[in-house]
Amino acid sequence: MAGRDVDFWGITWFHKVDFDPFGTTPEGYIPRHIQSHFHAYRRSLIMSEAFQDYWDEMPEITSYTESVGMHEAPFTQRFERLGFTSDVYVNTEDLEGYTYQPILFAPKKLYRGGARSSSGAPSSTTTKTFSTSPSVMRRRIFTSTSAITRNSIRISSGTTPCAP
Repeated sequence: MAGRDVDFWGITWFHKVDFDPFGTTPEGYIPRHIQSHFHAYRRSLIMSEAFQDYWDEMPEITSYTESVGMHEAPFTQRFERLGFTSDVYVNTEDLEGYTYQPILFAPKKLYRGGARSSSGAPSSTTTKTFSTSPSVMRRRIFTSTSAITRNSIRISSGTTPCAP
């Protein structure tokens, strides 16, 4: 990612959800965003007044749902709207419509090259970027099989997703 002209980046996208299952997001839906388990910020973002204001104005967060709704979900969109650029290491746009959260609900596709790298080439054949996802979401280990099944098939079957 060192060669990419971006202000901040992460490992994977969480794809847009047209509603807010937590009732905590400012826009009433979950925008496409970089998942917060890993963020890298460049000087261009860190030194900005907007970044400082963001943290100065952040209310106390006391729960997981508040963390998602008040920080993780709106962060990417907020700073992109302010003119900052972002990207992900493992681009999961080809999995949009398959699952909202590929790192949790489609990890085999990420590890076996189902997702594309940020360069756009299939991740199993890219060089200079990871050939597969470099991380495992620990939460995947203790997420129930029924939640994984619901979230893996919900889009094509038209079912309503459970909380991400």
